Amino acid sequence: MGMVAIRAQPGASCEKVVGRLGQDWKIAVSAPPVDGKANQALTALLASLCGVPKSQVKLRHGAGGRRKLFEIEGLEDDAIDRLLASAAQQT
Repeated sequence: MGMVAIRAQPGASCEKVVGRLGQDWKIAVSAPPVDGKANQALTALLASLCGVPKSQVKLRHGAGGRRKLFEIEGLEDDAIDRLLASAAQQT
């Protein structure tokens, strides 16, 4: 299982992988940072981008902040990076 560090941008106009921000991936979601809605949106977007069910994407650290650490079952770190890099190039 792989881990990915995310820098969240909640309340954005669209949902997309913005690109790298240091070692983190910056990901924009339209959901507001209220009642875990942005975390849910990030989980759903990561699952979609990585081709796994939402149940395989788990927030391991950073529920209340912009910097988060997600665990994605069934993929290694390098595979996650390739998928996010591909998504970032499409926007």
